[in-house]
Amino acid sequence: MAHRGWLTNAQLIDSVAVGQVTPGPVFTTATFIGFIFGGISGVIAAAVGIFLPAFVVVALSGPLVSRIRKFKLAGASLDGVNVPSLALMAAVSWQLSRASLVEVVTITLAPSLIVLLRFRVNPAWLVFAGSLFGLMTRTAKLWIADAATGCRRRRGERAQSLTSPQTRPNMLLPL
Repeated sequence: MAHRGWLTNAQLIDSVAVGQVTPGPVFTTATFIGFIFGGISGVIAAAVGIFLPAFVVVALSGPLVSRIRKFKLAGASLDGVNVPSLALMAAVSWQLSRASLVEVVTITLAPSLIVLLRFRVNPAWLVFAGSLFGLMTRTAKLWIADAATGCRRRRGERAQSLTSPQTRPNMLLPL
């Protein structure tokens, strides 16, 4: 989406982050993107657009899958879909990680993946800890920026805060 100009990388990463906080991350991400494009009507359109086809396909194919699995070729085909799906998820994860690991804070949080995989920690705890860590670092950045702004004002220089539109990073959900 970012390479086509529909969303910026920051917007895409924010939408994935919002999706990870709730159950059904893909669906939540889609509705968040709908909100970016069209507000409340975009949310409704995105939610209907992503939920309705899935419900229809499941309703129609659900009873058939067990019958289809009985045939060796069809069962093998269904199993074969798993490999490209896993590869696609790995490729997207790689792209998102490259776009996300751009500052000290995000690089510092990257080892949490090792904790998740090694110790089987519930991902909800990692999301909570990451949110808390991000909130603390954002608060610290604002505090440092405000302190620096005060020093510049005392020296008579033009003050420009981290929260001013000229220097604030492109954020969808400012704290």
